[in-house]
Amino acid sequence: MTGFLLVLGVGLALLAVAAWRDRLSRRTAQTTVGAPLECLEPPSLASPSEAQRAALTDFCSRALRLDARLGDPRFGTWDDPPTLELAPAEVLCCPEGVGSQRELLPSIARARGNQRPLLLACPSLPDDLVAVLSAGRARQVFWLRASAAVCGQIAEACGGEVVGRADLQSGAATAAHGELARVVATDDGCWLARES
Repeated sequence: MTGFLLVLGVGLALLAVAAWRDRLSRRTAQTTVGAPLECLEPPSLASPSEAQRAALTDFCSRALRLDARLGDPRFGTWDDPPTLELAPAEVLCCPEGVGSQRELLPSIARARGNQRPLLLACPSLPDDLVAVLSAGRARQVFWLRASAAVCGQIAEACGGEVVGRADLQSGAATAAHGELARVVATDDGCWLARES
């Protein structure tokens, strides 16, 4: 009988330790990702209606077109074909690219405080950063793949400035944000409007 109680006591102690470690690792993962893990399921995208397609086509015929592309189909707000449409948006142009989510935290916080999504224009992003930023039901950051020269054009069009990695790492990039009233991006290009 004492052997049974001893085994039961050790089993319960191990179960308590396992539950505590699971909770700790879950908290650590949420802190690293910046969102509850339940929010990391990919959002479902809808296809635009005929009226919405007509409005997109009309906007694209009138807006400034630049040679930047939707960074990844997972950043789209519409599917068939993958299309990003934001109105309005804060814009951060990084011709040197971004190395980690930590570099973006001050800019994400500013955009969230202004209740706008953050549109990131840069040549490339690490795969793990793309996966984190494109996931979740309440995405806050969207990516345009743009060359260094096009980043400069986007910054000029939105009233912002281009920033380097040092600015991102120091938190000074928030002073370089620009604003757009509307942006549409596909695999064919992007269209911008500073005023609605």
